[in-house]
Amino acid sequence: MLTYQATENTVNLTFPKEYLNSQELLRFIEILRIKELLSQS
Repeated sequence: MLTYQATENTVNLTFPKEYLNSQELLRFIEILRIKELLSQS
């Protein structure tokens, strides 16, 4: 089951571990970090 809760400044995403393996999860986090860095430039 996929659930999320969005506030004005954050999004909380909850899903079962089997949706992403460790490598995929790290890649997802890396993409978010890159997007953050790009938005600051």
